[in-house]
Amino acid sequence: MPLPNNSNLSGSLIQGVAVARVHLSKITDAQVAGLRSDLEQAASQASGRLIVDLSEVELLTSAGLGMLVQVRAACEGGKGRLVLCGVAPVIREVLRITRLDKVIPARDDLSAALKDFA
Repeated sequence: MPLPNNSNLSGSLIQGVAVARVHLSKITDAQVAGLRSDLEQAASQASGRLIVDLSEVELLTSAGLGMLVQVRAACEGGKGRLVLCGVAPVIREVLRITRLDKVIPARDDLSAALKDFA
């Protein structure tokens, strides 16, 4: 099954890691179910090794945070891991306040995120 590519997300495989770039400025309740499915599909194509590029995302609701936790669990179920990159400062602060930054690493860019899988 190929990596998802649609209006909300584009996926590619780099060095055995699935990279999913989200093409939404806001991740709200309305987008969560479909996005989660696409991200889990991408992760399954790389044994749970997933980088989610949020460089286009300006707003992440609580439902979006919950979705990331679910995707993280799916990645770890496959003995992989979830790493974020391109995270806006406001979203990075939310991750820090909720302490999700302790379990879901956020890197500045794709090349830094790829180092987590080296």
